[in-house]
Amino acid sequence: MNSIVICEKPSQARNLRAAIGTRYGTILAARGHLLTLEEPHEANPSWKLWQPILLSPDQPYGKKPAGKHANPVLAEMKKGLRGAKLLIIATDCDREGLVIGREIADYLAFRGTIMRAVFAAEDPKTLSTAFENLVPISEFDGLYAAGKAREQADQIFNLSLTRTVTTHLGGHGKAIGIGRVRTPTLGIVCHREQEIQSFVPTSYFHVEAQCQALDGSVFTALCRELPTSGERKGGDNEGEGKNLIVDENMAKAIGVAATGWQGPIEVEKKPVLKAPPRPFDLSSLQGHMGSRFKWPAKKTLDVAQTLYSDLKLISYPRAECRYLPESQVGDAPALRQAIRNLSALQLSPDLPDKPFIRQGRGRRNHYSDAGLAGSSHHAIQPNINVVNEFNSLWQKCDADQECLATTIFLAFMEQTSEDAELDRTSFRFQVPVPSLPAPARFRVSGQTVRKPGWMAIRSGKDNPPTSQGDGEESEEENTVLPPLANGTPITVGKTGIRTKQTKPPARFTEGNIIIAMRDAWKFIPATSDELKAMRERLKDASGIGTPATRDTIIESLVAQGQLVRKQGKFHPTEAGLELYRQLLATAPKLVNPGLTAIWEFRLDQLALSPDAERRWWEEVQTIAGSASRAMEAITTLPPGSLRDVFAREIEGSRGKSGGKRPYRKKRGFGGNRSRS
Repeated sequence: MNSIVICEKPSQARNLRAAIGTRYGTILAARGHLLTLEEPHEANPSWKLWQPILLSPDQPYGKKPAGKHANPVLAEMKKGLRGAKLLIIATDCDREGLVIGREIADYLAFRGTIMRAVFAAEDPKTLSTAFENLVPISEFDGLYAAGKAREQADQIFNLSLTRTVTTHLGGHGKAIGIGRVRTPTLGIVCHREQEIQSFVPTSYFHVEAQCQALDGSVFTALCRELPTSGERKGGDNEGEGKNLIVDENMAKAIGVAATGWQGPIEVEKKPVLKAPPRPFDLSSLQGHMGSRFKWPAKKTLDVAQTLYSDLKLISYPRAECRYLPESQVGDAPALRQAIRNLSALQLSPDLPDKPFIRQGRGRRNHYSDAGLAGSSHHAIQPNINVVNEFNSLWQKCDADQECLATTIFLAFMEQTSEDAELDRTSFRFQVPVPSLPAPARFRVSGQTVRKPGWMAIRSGKDNPPTSQGDGEESEEENTVLPPLANGTPITVGKTGIRTKQTKPPARFTEGNIIIAMRDAWKFIPATSDELKAMRERLKDASGIGTPATRDTIIESLVAQGQLVRKQGKFHPTEAGLELYRQLLATAPKLVNPGLTAIWEFRLDQLALSPDAERRWWEEVQTIAGSASRAMEAITTLPPGSLRDVFAREIEGSRGKSGGKRPYRKKRGFGGNRSRS
């Protein structure tokens, strides 16, 4: 056949050869990005000298081989394409994979037909099906335009600002890296550090009351706040933290008044349906593994990659969204049955056979074509095409692979199980206190599980259920209350005082900093209707960075001496914090992840635009304009204002690393790669 197949890496080529042989032509592996953007001085010789100049050419930067290793591979591909009429791009199914294939075709000036093989797993059945259903490359023009825009924008933005900060504020001869995504990530950590440094702990008190009903039922209620003079109504958490009891004598007075008090309690019971968490994308999987098992983000990606490409147990791991296509609903029964039969998981035989499907629009639904709009790949799930091999493939897993596969497989079982049915119950009563304008309010809340639904999947296992959000459940959710009716009379016996202290916000771990990058919409202030609407639009967007590059961005901040990892938590260095302060004062958009998320959103939307090929360079110029304004603001700062603090950081790092120099003025710190 007069055709050629280009894939992304040698392991992918081996899988393709095993699945399709040479029926579609010679299969050649690109080994990642073979091409990179020209250096600024190659586009404009006057840009060779580092100075505060916007490195934005009149036309896009050209491409060149990414290094000596690329030349023989490109020569082999050029030879293969000579005379070929059909090129099949079989790289990874995300935006970066598409760019890798398309840029090779453009660089080698291929003029024949180009098709795309789209696959979510690399088992023989999936790959064969993908080649039987090739898609015209024109259907991916918007995605390719968005990829080009992001790459060119990062080159202009990152290099221009890195040179500006380095030459104007640095002056110690080493690069101070600035990135469109990297610097807002620094901003996330530094903003938290400022909150911690400015935090002043406050002691406060909870009054504890031991209560007993006539039937002998006992429970403990707490008074957490001082009452106000007005009548208050509301839920269990109403007003909590707004009127803390900070006077110990007042707490004692409430305890004295409550001791021996008798009266009826107010009982409120609310039935609640609790849905399982949505399927994992890479960021939420990295966050979960970091929080649960203390895995670095890179480890999660590396292990997931082996489960995908080598063992073929899961779908493509660099997922950007947490939805599955509605066309895969039909796979759920077979997947669920195969996972139930997986002996290593030892799941209860009482679990329902039939999957419970959440389908259509709505954030709580898992199978949603609307939720997938604009995403290059669906959420991570077990691979349907190897269900008959689950047990044998599982035997090949090492401990880390088994841990991650277990997490993904049990999550699928949760996602296809019914909602948990809970009763959330609260007991309340009010005690008059002579020195207060209104009675002190005591309460206790808890929940009981009427029907466990998805929460039964991990019952009795070492792994707890995957988190509904990304935070911890409150201790009250585990409180078991006696079955008392509204108006039941009780007697308060002993009372006591719990001394508490307000705590500063926690520093970021690797897991939750990735979640913060994904949920960058939370950093947009809701100060106007326009910004509120933008926050809502960004809730299902990809945040800042991409799932596959967030760990690299974090590591680059550590390598450049702007962040340091201590006992699994990130702290800004003195240099990183001072850089943040100066940028916050002059060019605050550079360190605001919410505003960067808006840029990311615009680039993602570009992929859906019918005229993306015409518009993408305009989007690049918009971001270049933002870089220019930031540069102008930065140059108003005193020259060399970061020189001493970064010099100290270099000397400190040199001592810690046995004389190694962590900074070199080279492309890697202002990079022309899209890993910003």
